[in-house]
Amino acid sequence: MSVDPRLKSRRFVEMYGGTNLQTAPARVFEWSAIVFLLLTAWLLVLPIQTYADSDTIRVTLDLSTGGGVTGLVVDHNSDAIVVVWDDTPHVFAWDEIEALSAYKARLSLLTLARGREGALLAVDHFVLGRFMLERGRVVLARKEFDRAKRLDPSYKSMITKALRAHRVTKKTTDASPFECEESKKDSPVSIPGEAERVCESLTDSLRSRLTDAGLTDLTPEQVEQLKVAVRDVYDRFGQKVIEELGDEVKVIETEHFLIHTDATPSTGKQIADWAERMYDSLCVAFDFDPAQNVFLAKCPFFCFRSQARYLKFARVFDGYNAEQALGYSRSIERLGHVHIVLRIPDPHDRRAMDRFASTLVHEGAHAFVHRFHKSRLIPHWVNEGLADLTSEEVLKNRCFTGEKTDLLVSQYVKYKWSIGDVLRSNEPLEVHQYQIAQSVVAYMRSLGREKFVTFLTLLKDGNDLPHALAYSYDGLSFIDLERGWRAWVSRNSVSTGTPFAAGFE
Repeated sequence: MSVDPRLKSRRFVEMYGGTNLQTAPARVFEWSAIVFLLLTAWLLVLPIQTYADSDTIRVTLDLSTGGGVTGLVVDHNSDAIVVVWDDTPHVFAWDEIEALSAYKARLSLLTLARGREGALLAVDHFVLGRFMLERGRVVLARKEFDRAKRLDPSYKSMITKALRAHRVTKKTTDASPFECEESKKDSPVSIPGEAERVCESLTDSLRSRLTDAGLTDLTPEQVEQLKVAVRDVYDRFGQKVIEELGDEVKVIETEHFLIHTDATPSTGKQIADWAERMYDSLCVAFDFDPAQNVFLAKCPFFCFRSQARYLKFARVFDGYNAEQALGYSRSIERLGHVHIVLRIPDPHDRRAMDRFASTLVHEGAHAFVHRFHKSRLIPHWVNEGLADLTSEEVLKNRCFTGEKTDLLVSQYVKYKWSIGDVLRSNEPLEVHQYQIAQSVVAYMRSLGREKFVTFLTLLKDGNDLPHALAYSYDGLSFIDLERGWRAWVSRNSVSTGTPFAAGFE
């Protein structure tokens, strides 16, 4: 992978700066060492000249999910920041960074943009204050607002409106019952993986039918019998969930989904709408007749506003620790089964609900893909890239993935960083690779829907990536794919929302 020369020089100093070169027995080695030191010093100066128009800084970011990164900032905007950490570019939405850490980074970047400390404008302080207010840091927000007013008194009315809106939101949020008593009871824990055990109740013949989503060799009467049998299993599954988690869990049935939730009626209606819009979008993308119902007996969704219920469901029914996940999809390949589990945030928190909606559509797309054609798992980058792209297409301005993707992949093109390791891999993605996958899938889709559907179908039939790619895209290789993708990124955007602008304003 090609790396920013500034990073190369810094890594050289870190790796070799403490070496005692005087221990070498030969004078030739001493002169070589001097040459290396002079070359290193020259490399340290060269990037400053190369990046004269884009001076940058190193930042340390504490992530909301735990841990942190320290690296050189190569790009940023009001949505996200790109840093090179461990020789690899990573993109983080500002909401994914702890509030105080995000504040320090944004303050440093604004100071860099203005040229020196103390040179920030009123608008800079107002933007910082509004950002901290949205993150719940009212004291720090007021300090920034006060600085803005001292520099420009005309900001007083905008600040008053921002504080008033925050108080209304907080009052509504505090009044919302979020943990219900039933979910706090310490009831006996069932055998982990209860979902799989329930689905095992299907006979061997039914299980073999479930793994073939097409069911082309069945008569209409046999398909209907299969639907009834699978629906009976899912109804019993849902009843076990209610027995375990409490009767506040209700069922919302739509054309393609069985949504088990403790959400309010209005939130439940919104969940159903997002799920069906996701389904319709993928039917169009795959040229799939919605009347066929890819899920056969509808797809179970489990959405809980109670954190206790969410964690308990994951532990009891899937044997999974979901503390660090907003949601997940469970696919059981040999049974042809898939279900979605999600944690509902405070419905009055617009940003949190946007993230929830993105997760819902993303995981729902995984469920659709799992059942499309055959229930065979496909390479992770194809699966994850398609899921993120579907979220962007369905939710548009409410989805944050496209903006992050555009910001990161533009750096891959600018610095000629390779993506070959992602394309050739069947392994789960690293956090920084999701945006690459989304962008590559968007590019492949742009080459023609029929080609992409053929590519996905071949993967589902068990073909490997190189064969499926070459057959579907007229002999295309991984090298050709990356070359074409780089040219496409230079001219196109994944985001369907408003194009991002530089800076924070």
